[in-house]
Amino acid sequence: MNMKPSGKGKSRGKAVAKGKVSIYNGVALPKDATQRRRMRNKLSAQVHRKRKQEALDSAKQEVEGCDEVTNKLKVQLNDTRSKITSLQSIMDAIKLEFGDQTVQHILQQCNLQVRSMTASDIDKPTRSVTSDSDTNISSSISSSSDEESL
Repeated sequence: MNMKPSGKGKSRGKAVAKGKVSIYNGVALPKDATQRRRMRNKLSAQVHRKRKQEALDSAKQEVEGCDEVTNKLKVQLNDTRSKITSLQSIMDAIKLEFGDQTVQHILQQCNLQVRSMTASDIDKPTRSVTSDSDTNISSSISSSSDEESL
């Protein structure tokens, strides 16, 4: 009488025919049922550890990728903050030189230009503000102020 041990798994309890070798994950198993079970358990544990290590390595790579993106965004944020500081100092200089009305006029003109832009215009590079353009702005503002006073 062939007694099968109770348990889970497809190959548990199957008798090995004489002269025939059982193979599990490419490894020949011993003929003794207890040794076969131990060997299968050992091989399964190896496969589990390997998969777990691969999942951990994959997660580490993903974290490294996120860290790179985060660092790039931090650099971009710092650049943007320095540009804001620079623009704020320019606006403060304009306020000191020409007064609040001039700043309000510049902001109104900027808002009008932004509203009239299309999506394709936003991608185009913009002209930087220089001292020459400040002079041009101040002359156009003073001439428009002269027109308003008439």
